[in-house]
Amino acid sequence: MTDVFDLVVIGSGPAGEKGAAQAAYFGKKVAIVERSSEPGGVVVSDAGVPTKTLRETALYITGFKQREVYGLSLNLDPAVTLEALTSRAADVIAISTQAVRANIERHGIELIHGHGSLGPGRRVRVRLADGGERVLSAGVILLAPGSRPAHPAGIPFDDPDVHDSVSILRLDRIPRSLVVVGAGAVGCEYASIFTALGVRVTLLDPGPRLLPFADAEASGVLAAAFRAVGMDLRQRARAALIERAGGLLTVRLDDGGLLRPEKVLFAAGRRETPTDSGWGSWALTLTRRAGSWWTGGSRPPRPGSTRLVTSSGRRRWPVCPWNRAGLPSAMRLRFPSRTPWTRWPRWACTRSPN
Repeated sequence: MTDVFDLVVIGSGPAGEKGAAQAAYFGKKVAIVERSSEPGGVVVSDAGVPTKTLRETALYITGFKQREVYGLSLNLDPAVTLEALTSRAADVIAISTQAVRANIERHGIELIHGHGSLGPGRRVRVRLADGGERVLSAGVILLAPGSRPAHPAGIPFDDPDVHDSVSILRLDRIPRSLVVVGAGAVGCEYASIFTALGVRVTLLDPGPRLLPFADAEASGVLAAAFRAVGMDLRQRARAALIERAGGLLTVRLDDGGLLRPEKVLFAAGRRETPTDSGWGSWALTLTRRAGSWWTGGSRPPRPGSTRLVTSSGRRRWPVCPWNRAGLPSAMRLRFPSRTPWTRWPRWACTRSPN
């Protein structure tokens, strides 16, 4: 038996949630397929919410913001500090998850827990958590499966002291020293958090400046601020090898330098969440470039053809992405949007949520 919806969303992160809510707001029948036990995606469970909470908690319990005024700092028991960080983060994650769930329920959206994959004829097959299967049919399918930290070959993530941006949230102890590989938004954020906790942090930046997507002057100000608080910032430096030699974690740099930190955080990029979405059964030619998916053509789909919307990157029709997903949902379902999208070209739309 096939359940019929106007819109089926795969993924309940910010893009999937907002796209589903936008459609439901205008009276469409919507379902969200989420593989995790709780909605919200990595933004709630592993990324934005936990990291922002850790940062504010670290600044508060260490009195970091008052050091410049009073010239004082606190030396806290590492075990107590770690407990305070993790307990506060868990509380905020629970609150944020409940907020997402309440928003889904308020809009009358059906939340289906299971693994969704694309099938022929605008269908989504869902392998349910209890082992069963449901088949969903929809005129529009929004793919918002999210992303995960990149795990390039050669990085020993099986070492208990080598972390990515997800496993770092489950630290067994606060280290005395930390090497952060990657000076993007995630790397800079965690480098500042651990610096506030009194950890000796070395930030390896392979490029000429921090946060290359930001204004050059802002990047310079951030680099100066990091150095002012004692962070060891090494620009144009790459980690050629990360290994455990003689029982010690070792980071060898491409310039011949050698670092021996207690822990390593690899934060050099993210990639799409792996999924057996069944692209092959759809008449789409997909190419990957700079982390975004798009179709080769720029012309609108023929009447009766598959209507597919993705939620990451920026590309042409028929994949019209937007990181909040409300705009492409409005365009595809042909109902008014609260965003004046008619002023945008037909072949593209913006990442901005407003």
